[in-house]
Amino acid sequence: MNLDTGEIVQLTDEAHSASDITETPDSRMVVYGTGKKIRKLDAETGEIITIYEETGAFHMGAPSIARNRRYAAFCRNENVDVPRGPNYAGFKDRFFRVKDGRITLAYLDGSGWFDVIKDTHPVGHFQFCPDDSTMAAR
Repeated sequence: MNLDTGEIVQLTDEAHSASDITETPDSRMVVYGTGKKIRKLDAETGEIITIYEETGAFHMGAPSIARNRRYAAFCRNENVDVPRGPNYAGFKDRFFRVKDGRITLAYLDGSGWFDVIKDTHPVGHFQFCPDDSTMAAR
């Protein structure tokens, strides 16, 4: 959205709505989830590529882009049959039922991905350090 004119430009035309959106500080690169995919948009060229597609029974969390712009990482937790709702409804039950939580790193050029961490409980809120691509917190 152009804040001076109010003009809005739609960046994607996905079959599923985009969620868990993050971008680089200059807004050149946007990474987001849609359906079972994590995708990268180059805002200058309009090119969109899939950097990860979920094939298992996992719920994907919000991605974080590394400062070096080479990769994004995000949490994946096994799907468990616990209803979600407002004010953390179901959180405690889900926390104790999830037995497979992972942090996954995907290369932003689309060349591949791998699990960095696999744990026996849920993982969440992954974030790269803003000034060092080799450090992160969860």
